[in-house]
Amino acid sequence: MFVSPDQKEALLFTFVILGAVQPEPHITKLAGLDPQQTYVETDTNKMYGGDELMQLGLYTTPVQTSDFTAQVHYFKDKD
Repeated sequence: MFVSPDQKEALLFTFVILGAVQPEPHITKLAGLDPQQTYVETDTNKMYGGDELMQLGLYTTPVQTSDFTAQVHYFKDKD
């Protein structure tokens, strides 16, 4: 995970080493965000609070069931 110095952008990578036929959701807690800021995930346009992403985490389910896949999540400040 990478967070810009001004905490306005964040980039999260999630990986699946061995795929599953029925993949279960995974919770990833982010760090280094501004808890007072609202972030938008650019692919889905979903809005999350910085405190929400750091304390509750981001629920992800692999979209592919094959081995060795990755997902990129880009979060940007709502403003």
